[in-house]
Amino acid sequence: MLQHYRTLAVHQRAPGVAQVTMSRPAVFNAFDETMIAEMDAVFADLQWMQRASQASREWNLDEAREGFAAFLEKRPANWIPHT
Repeated sequence: MLQHYRTLAVHQRAPGVAQVTMSRPAVFNAFDETMIAEMDAVFADLQWMQRASQASREWNLDEAREGFAAFLEKRPANWIPHT
């Protein structure tokens, strides 16, 4: 059973499939210490990387970097990160 998170919405879609959504709309889903800790906890709980792939740690990090780069390319022109 997944626990409740303050900054994330987690939904079990099917066996082995979960959707994790950032849920801080007032600050445009800006990361803070709570969200980072919760993301660490939720992915540890789901153990998604270990079950979903037999790929190496390096491959997974490369995929994460590519996804973040794509996010940066598609953000609105007037996007300003909150500090």
